[in-house]
Amino acid sequence: MQFYEFGKENTENVMLIHGMGTTWEMSFSSFIAVAQKEYHIIAVSLDGYNPNETSEFESIAVESKKIADYLIKNYNGNFDTIYGSSMGGAVLLSLLSNTSIRIKSAIIDGLYASNYGIFSKAITKLMTSLTVKTMSGNSTLLMKMMGIENTDDLRNKMYTGASKNTIYNCFYESYIFNLPANIHEILSLKIWYGSKERYPQKLSNKIKKVNKNAIIKIFDAYGHGALLNNPNQLLA
Repeated sequence: MQFYEFGKENTENVMLIHGMGTTWEMSFSSFIAVAQKEYHIIAVSLDGYNPNETSEFESIAVESKKIADYLIKNYNGNFDTIYGSSMGGAVLLSLLSNTSIRIKSAIIDGLYASNYGIFSKAITKLMTSLTVKTMSGNSTLLMKMMGIENTDDLRNKMYTGASKNTIYNCFYESYIFNLPANIHEILSLKIWYGSKERYPQKLSNKIKKVNKNAIIKIFDAYGHGALLNNPNQLLA
């Protein structure tokens, strides 16, 4: 895992956590170009998705622990805003359960996580195969499932350097995911997803039941990850 900083001269800190199958640069470069003029940005490069290092994604808990260690070492555990996209939202939720970390504002966009119980491994194998086919350009089914009409929108954000083991572990972790018990303590929690996405809705509603302060915002006519293509709206 590596951390990339931009706009160091600014005082307000914003951390970005990307999702599976992509990199921090593919996900956030457009947003960072705009936001670094006003904020100190820290982009997290999750294990398995950085061409500059040899690593594999192991688990959401491991990624969350590494981020927590970074925040404790560099910010004494206190941070302004953290944004998690897709599976990055699950990493963020895990981070919020760490009592050593105090985050003022958390934003979860297009949360890709659930728990399928005894079916988790079977669905993981299916989705891993489907993702590998999508990366090679041999399938568009995954895009339709995510409400993405323009195939270039997804392929332009897909990191083909991720190993099959990394992709499998990401899906499996996403399909055995349970909500942390103490997210009710987070005062500023925002949950976003596009109206064309069906997957994030169920878990988002569960979060709302646990944390009454959580604010759900649905972006009309947006598919999975489409908000990242509109940095000015994301910044607003």
